[in-house]
Amino acid sequence: MLHKRSNQTAGYTTIELLVIVVIVAILAAMAAPGWLGFLTRQRLNAAQAEATVALREVQANAKREKRVWQACFRDDGTRVMWAVRPRPLANGQAGCNTATNWQNITQSDADKIAIDNSRSTSELLQNGSYRIEFEHKGLLSRDPVTGRFPLGTITFIARGQPNSTGRCVAIETILGTTRVGTGDECRLPTPQP
Repeated sequence: MLHKRSNQTAGYTTIELLVIVVIVAILAAMAAPGWLGFLTRQRLNAAQAEATVALREVQANAKREKRVWQACFRDDGTRVMWAVRPRPLANGQAGCNTATNWQNITQSDADKIAIDNSRSTSELLQNGSYRIEFEHKGLLSRDPVTGRFPLGTITFIARGQPNSTGRCVAIETILGTTRVGTGDECRLPTPQP
């Protein structure tokens, strides 16, 4: 039995390849916004978690060392950073402006996160840093000027997207109870007398 040779070779025609490329491009265009939104939410969640850990660290250090400790957060316009340190003993200076141990929040993604100043109510210092202090018993430190306990919120948003849904960490009681929230849950607490 003789086999006939076929001149056709297996494969795709140019039109078929073009159709496949178009379909893949359409699917990628539909998936890209969802993927970018997912990445933004993950970055904000990571910033929120890191800020919560920093506040708990400050509170634990204040109890352990029996002195006032502070958590400082700042946005220098290009990235968000945080630092924890004891309050300087000399002349009661705020300390955040002299902090040297600043760390990028969420490490390499610090430039994609911003602090939302309109929804952050923690004590704002002259250098643009937000400060939250805990005294030696682990309680929120009383403001020496107003005599109130400065309950506060730090709210993070995606940089360049001021209307994005924020993620916040709020200090709600003088005991230092923290709460995390999203969007409308980032309401502003009222300072306690």
